[in-house]
Amino acid sequence: MIKKSLNVIFLLVGIGFFMKLLLQYDPDAILTGLTVVRYGFVWILALWLLVSLLDTLTWKHTFGVLKNDVPFMKLWLIMCAGQSINGVAPSGNLGELVKGKYLAEHIGGPDTISSLIIFNLMYTAACIAMIVLGAVLALFLPQVPGYLDALLLIASAILVGAGVLVMFVLKRGMASKFVALVRRVGVPLKQPEKWIASARQADKNVREFGARFPRDFWIALAAQLISRMAAVAEVYLICSLLQEPISLPMAFFVMSSSQLVAWIFSMIPGQIGVMEQGSDLVFGASGFQPGYGLLFELVRRARRIFQTAFGIVVLAFLGLLSPARKVKPLPLTQTVKT
Repeated sequence: MIKKSLNVIFLLVGIGFFMKLLLQYDPDAILTGLTVVRYGFVWILALWLLVSLLDTLTWKHTFGVLKNDVPFMKLWLIMCAGQSINGVAPSGNLGELVKGKYLAEHIGGPDTISSLIIFNLMYTAACIAMIVLGAVLALFLPQVPGYLDALLLIASAILVGAGVLVMFVLKRGMASKFVALVRRVGVPLKQPEKWIASARQADKNVREFGARFPRDFWIALAAQLISRMAAVAEVYLICSLLQEPISLPMAFFVMSSSQLVAWIFSMIPGQIGVMEQGSDLVFGASGFQPGYGLLFELVRRARRIFQTAFGIVVLAFLGLLSPARKVKPLPLTQTVKT
């Protein structure tokens, strides 16, 4: 009950920010600005498709010897379904349960868990690298106020420190620690010994992934880094379509700031309102005309709406494909496939 109440409060806060911006600027001017994009929106969707395919490629290469057990197209559909849930749910990670559910139909439980952990680690590492690069590049952008760059540099240092801490936790077994915490707080688990064994195997998979599968590790990491570059390209493209072209360093700075806002306000569903407010502040402080940040974010919001709608349709399709299919059990024997 408390969680639901908090979710409603966070959603209302986001809607409040959104309505504030709509009342602050001329709606007719905003609509006129959006019409400039027109057919250019197809290129924005093309970049989203590229990002989703690169994310899928990253995920596929976290399976190790099992990477050929799941057809790429099926894996892409699972990725799209999971990302659509992540995009609207509070905390932005409930879609991982969707991914895990449908992936477990093809590979064992421990391998499903470890693949999701490795993928999210690579995604987070690539985002941190992008934020750090954005903060450094902002030092050479005269239009970016010093306080914004200072905030981004401080956030970069904190994130790098957090990344080091996460690696330390991984060495000690992230999945095992989570299962132990669940049991400690009294959450009932059916066959807890299987949960513990699966968690330990998943931790082992994560720790040994780079050493056992170095080629897959570098392919996955490269694909994820390129995916983040494609996200920066989306910022650059939207500004060009809105007839306010920016430099690539500025695009890195905007994307880095957006990523931070998305993480800080992850409990607001879809980060509605706060993303628009954040972009309005960043662009406004950087000398752009009033309302440009809102206009920019509305274009990205339209892409997110398309992405979410597509993912929900895919989720329904996946459900039709396997309405009564039983998920494979979690035997450890599947993790030693040769």
